[in-house]
Amino acid sequence: MEMAGKIYRVKLSKNELDLLQGLVRKGNHSVQSLRAAYILLNCNESNPTGITTNRDLSRVLKVSMRTIDRVKRKYIREGIESVLGKHKETNTRKSRVSDIARKTIMELYSSDPPDGYRRWTLRMLADKIKDYENVDKVSHVTVGKILQQMDQNGSS
Repeated sequence: MEMAGKIYRVKLSKNELDLLQGLVRKGNHSVQSLRAAYILLNCNESNPTGITTNRDLSRVLKVSMRTIDRVKRKYIREGIESVLGKHKETNTRKSRVSDIARKTIMELYSSDPPDGYRRWTLRMLADKIKDYENVDKVSHVTVGKILQQMDQNGSS
């Protein structure tokens, strides 16, 4: 039994077909991407497997019919990249902490801690950076992320 709403018909181009088949062959992608690839490959109008309904496909792939409809709808409306999770990040934000403040955090972290402490804590660094730089507020979590990024980049 198909959903009573709109029926989405999938017609994959040659490039899309090659992309999905390559993705499935390699197998080193996220589960969501692989599931979407299998759904689209089997829903393609020129599919040689003989699976013609969402119900049959849901039994074979062990996913719900709603999942199949969502993948097909997303493919039709937004394209293959969106379905495979390769869309551009739209929620990117510029850091409120300047490069100068980042360097100051690293310099402070590398310097001797205040009297009575063996090492700097993230909260102490966050409070101290407010004194040095023109920064209204910096959370200790942000300081931790900055230190982590610097460590990953090899700057310590």
